[in-house]
Amino acid sequence: LLTGIGETSPTEVGMVFDRNMGIPYLPASSIKGAVRYAYCVNFAKDNPDKVDGGGNLKEDDVDDGLKLLFGGTDANDASRGGFAFIDAYSETVPELKVDIMNPHHGSYYQNKTTDGPVETESPIPIKFLVVEKGLTYKFRGFFINKKAEQYKSQLVEAFHTAMTLLGLGAKTAVGYGRFNNIEDTTDLIKQKAETRKREEEQKLKKKLEQKERDRKAKEEKEAEDKKKAEAEALKKEQAAQKAAEVEALEKALENAEGIDKDILLMRKEPTEDNAIKFYDTYLQKLNTLNDKEIELALLIKEKFNSYGKKTKENKLKRKNHVNLLLKKAV
Repeated sequence: LLTGIGETSPTEVGMVFDRNMGIPYLPASSIKGAVRYAYCVNFAKDNPDKVDGGGNLKEDDVDDGLKLLFGGTDANDASRGGFAFIDAYSETVPELKVDIMNPHHGSYYQNKTTDGPVETESPIPIKFLVVEKGLTYKFRGFFINKKAEQYKSQLVEAFHTAMTLLGLGAKTAVGYGRFNNIEDTTDLIKQKAETRKREEEQKLKKKLEQKERDRKAKEEKEAEDKKKAEAEALKKEQAAQKAAEVEALEKALENAEGIDKDILLMRKEPTEDNAIKFYDTYLQKLNTLNDKEIELALLIKEKFNSYGKKTKENKLKRKNHVNLLLKKAV
């Protein structure tokens, strides 16, 4: 395959290379030109009555598919083609080799002699790069309107003609740029595209579901953090309140006397020993209670209520007596 023979080159014969990958390729414009010409060749073959005696075919005589697929070339009625051609690349990195042209009559071809192409001229070998045969190329394109798509079968046929009969690139007359084992993978590409679309939709769905889970987890964490912060604030508030109460209790104890002092002491140190002590001191021999004694009895009751059936009899008597006193008071 020889592609881009007219490109500027430090050698005499150029080649077109992709600017990013540095490998030779078939430009979309070259493919479009070859396929367009093949379309006309096929039309002329199927419609010999449209070809004049000199083997010429007028563009206006070709069917509407020519203009719809490839666009109009008339400067006064130019139009865009309905099929977009894309540059063609080989599936693998192509191997390049050196080929040679050996023109024997250079002076004749350059009009430097009037003797004609004589055998006395010296041949001048011209070396040039070519793509080694045996590669698989991918040709891609797509329809951009429905009208052009009506001529899909003619377009595919033109592709076949261009690649097998006419050839792509340069030096096609001597067998360069010919393709075989051509396969139309349009349906396969569509299937892959649909599969890829479904996979992307699944990925997007999973991504959205994960995003929703992350959002809920974030909200739950924020709620949990808020709850912890509120609990911590309440704990600090209760601790501060308790400290204030202890401080107030300490000050009250300094000035209190008698039962008032023992009530405060029972609040500060609600132990079983204090409960028994203050019961024995204030409540043991009473049948009725005044306000101060009720206050003390309630504090003592909280400790006595923890007594079970196996508690010593004297402790149970105290418990029952306190409950009876409070019941009468109520």
